[in-house]
Amino acid sequence: MMAGMPGEYRLYQELADWWPLISPPGEYVAEAAYLARLFAAAPIKVHDVLDLGSGGGHVAVHLKDRLDLTLVDLSAGMLAVSQRLNPECGPPAGRHAHDPAGPDVRRRPGPRRRRLRD
Repeated sequence: MMAGMPGEYRLYQELADWWPLISPPGEYVAEAAYLARLFAAAPIKVHDVLDLGSGGGHVAVHLKDRLDLTLVDLSAGMLAVSQRLNPECGPPAGRHAHDPAGPDVRRRPGPRRRRLRD
């Protein structure tokens, strides 16, 4: 076990590479379909989604072709798994792997990015 890390969190760090075998992306099809229906029923068109606690990116793998996703997770190990499944998801503008805040945010670059204006 990693020093200072409760045993229940080992899966999200040192054992994160096993996540696709423990819980395959195919098991998230129904959850992703539900979320797609939910977003489609929104009163405004949903383009951008912030997924807090995105884990290994198994839901994102089913939604990334229709939405601009920002994937956030406390576990760098799970984000590494997500990056392998979702290689087109990169850090948002201005956030890089050498950033002191860490590379813990992954975002799919796309033409829908807009700057907010005053």
